[in-house]
Amino acid sequence: MLTETHRAIAGKIWEIANRLRGPYRPPQYRLVMLPMVVLRRLDCVLEPTKDAVVAEYERLVAAGTPENAIPRLLTRVVDKGRKQPLYNTSPYTFQKLLGDSENIAPNLVAYINGFSNTARRIFDSFNFSDQIEKLDASNRLYGRCARRPSATRRSSKPHRRIVSPIFRPSSGGSSRTCS
Repeated sequence: MLTETHRAIAGKIWEIANRLRGPYRPPQYRLVMLPMVVLRRLDCVLEPTKDAVVAEYERLVAAGTPENAIPRLLTRVVDKGRKQPLYNTSPYTFQKLLGDSENIAPNLVAYINGFSNTARRIFDSFNFSDQIEKLDASNRLYGRCARRPSATRRSSKPHRRIVSPIFRPSSGGSSRTCS
């Protein structure tokens, strides 16, 4: 059963999805929505260590550190116990991307390219660069970035009880449709 919180978050997500009309048909919304939710989620998770990672990355590059050693060293800045590297070395955050609407497409690509290889492979599997080009060509990229789901804004730990029902069909078996 969906609570009011679930309904509000789901409503916001569908409002954003409806703004994709034109270059996308409803079955294609997932091509943009899922990568953008993942991107925003990673942005929130990495926010507390972002400045330290960027500073350490710049220091390592200036010191001539071998490229293959940098991921291991940056992972220690983020979390010494982490086994999989997850960080972003670009100067961008979601908020900084919104500060330059004229260059949102190349800046978004630079932001994604700044992620560790593990995270970057996720976006490669989405073929998200193709969607960035399509959104930019239809003048919808900035608006799509600016209207991100509020469910991803606050906590660095998502609650499965809140997020899961939003993306699942209702118990009656029908999925939410966009009218």
